[in-house]
Amino acid sequence: MKHYARLIAQNEHIEEEVVLSVGNYTITCFVNYVPYPLEINKIYPVELSFTFLHDFHIEETKRENYVLERVGDSFAYNVRGILVYDTVIVDGIAFQDEMFIDDYLYLDKQFIQFKADRIGVAFLEE
Repeated sequence: MKHYARLIAQNEHIEEEVVLSVGNYTITCFVNYVPYPLEINKIYPVELSFTFLHDFHIEETKRENYVLERVGDSFAYNVRGILVYDTVIVDGIAFQDEMFIDDYLYLDKQFIQFKADRIGVAFLEE
């Protein structure tokens, strides 16, 4: 799902690490794709995705509030949002992935929580 994000920072030591402002959140992301040079404070069209490097567990929760919270200085995030078919929505930010259909359709329209190993970003053509 396409979003517009402001580039806040690029890590000078880890070229795949960027900090974006999306909606009400500042998110540290792992760059999966970038077809052009980036400029700080410029707004870009992006697509965000969750990456799970290890086994993951998604569970229903009775807590009906949104969470997108970085775990320490890592790329990992604790996530709480609502699952709508193949999309997790966290306070207006949508993360679409077919894996939610395949394994978690029974949680459709429910609040869920999980830990993502990282949030990936693909910068789209302008």
